[in-house]
Amino acid sequence: MVRFRILFSIVLATAAVLLFASTATAETPLASWDMEDPGVMTDSIDGHDGTTTAISSIVGVSGAGYAFDGVSSRVVVSNPDGDLNPGDQDFSFTVHVRFTEAPSVKQGTYDLMRKGNSTTPGGYWKTEVVRADDGASRIGCYFGGSANASAKRVAGDDLADGAWHTITCKRTTAAPQKIWTIIDGVAASKTVTVGTIANSDPVLLGSKTATGKVGDPYKGWMDEVSISIP
Repeated sequence: MVRFRILFSIVLATAAVLLFASTATAETPLASWDMEDPGVMTDSIDGHDGTTTAISSIVGVSGAGYAFDGVSSRVVVSNPDGDLNPGDQDFSFTVHVRFTEAPSVKQGTYDLMRKGNSTTPGGYWKTEVVRADDGASRIGCYFGGSANASAKRVAGDDLADGAWHTITCKRTTAAPQKIWTIIDGVAASKTVTVGTIANSDPVLLGSKTATGKVGDPYKGWMDEVSISIP
């Protein structure tokens, strides 16, 4: 009986590892920004360079990174041909962030990275810092597509601790379809069918608006941003 219990425990543990591994398959970057130059956010993959506004340089997780001032800072990556859209494929996007102040009660969120919004024809995706009811800063991953107006997963502990954190939002399409919030390697998922996401909007960092007043401005540091597909 003892031997059976040990073997059964090993089988369960192995199954759990394999299940999580299925969400972490090798991926191909569509775009990758190292954020070494505050004057232009250079894409090392396919020339999707970003226009920066009110960005200063700091020591990042690898080399230099960007500081967002919470007022005027933003980065805009134009994408008129929409080749940074996931369509109906699996995809993920990753940012590394470090901050100490939660969004104010009035503002409610910091926009970290997005392409489109909830009213954009063709859908959208984004990640943001969400001020929870208890004042903690948690991470939200949001996806809107042809099959779902707005699917989201908010997870994680309070991240306003002055440490670097790795944030990945992911959509997987194998049944059952899921969206994932992965914070420092810890994954939380929600089963939902999002559908196709395709728009001509720019990729935005630190703001929900590309022009005019910065919307939901991020106050903190950011580095090593990427978008990937399997």
